Amino acid sequence: MRTLALILHTQQLIVLACLLACLSTSVQAACTRAYQPVMMPLGLAMIDNGTDQLSGFMPDIYRELAQRSGCSLKVISQPSGRMLAIKAHNPLIGPTFVTPTPKGQKLIYIPFMHDVMQLVVHKDRADHFNLHSFISNGGIIGVLRGANYGKWGSQFLATLSPAHKEQINSIDSIYRMLEANRIHATFANTYVFYFQRRQMAHPEHYTLVTIPEEADTVYSLRFNLDVIAPEDADLLMRTFESMRDEGRVCAIMEHYFERPVAQKMCSGMEHGKRVIVE
Repeated sequence: MRTLALILHTQQLIVLACLLACLSTSVQAACTRAYQPVMMPLGLAMIDNGTDQLSGFMPDIYRELAQRSGCSLKVISQPSGRMLAIKAHNPLIGPTFVTPTPKGQKLIYIPFMHDVMQLVVHKDRADHFNLHSFISNGGIIGVLRGANYGKWGSQFLATLSPAHKEQINSIDSIYRMLEANRIHATFANTYVFYFQRRQMAHPEHYTLVTIPEEADTVYSLRFNLDVIAPEDADLLMRTFESMRDEGRVCAIMEHYFERPVAQKMCSGMEHGKRVIVE
């Protein structure tokens, strides 16, 4: 009996040791502090319906990233006008692409999807569309104030006179002005257009036209190493790369897009490399 009791006691100690080891591992896996990524409502990337439960593929990605890593990531919604002031201090930003970085700041980008910037125009203007003819014939392009439209888009907009571009404070306002014919086109990517067309009174009247000069754009999740503790950044980056490489990021996006669209946006991203900018 004593031998049996000793065996049972030993087994209990082993189980307890395993539980303590698991608890120790989970504590070590968690970040050293909580982080609050800030996003503006941006099509299907993030939908702010006025509640604490933000939806869209990026909040869902953040939630799974937090669950897997054990870190606390609470996404905060801000209008586009405040994003410029917050951007430099934002621990994580996505979807975004590599942009010039202030001297001395260290950022790491992990790619997870790609897209092509296009123009939304009325279908009557879409046949044989030529951007330069569109502008010379009085076309006005509506742009989101403070937005970055990529290298080519930014260079092109810089060549336009104020008469041919209208800076607007929100994406919703851009599409209302488009339907009111106060502007005649706007830049768009897939995740913005798919969301906005659901809000339009007559979405069937509008379509996307490809800009020949605009190259494929790779979107990333950006980690700001000036804000995130190094050990937290390493954990979050490794966790996110695992999600991407396992296909979880694309699976989350499929909840918001048609599957072929999501797969096209994710294709080729399974083994994307980190991009370090200093």
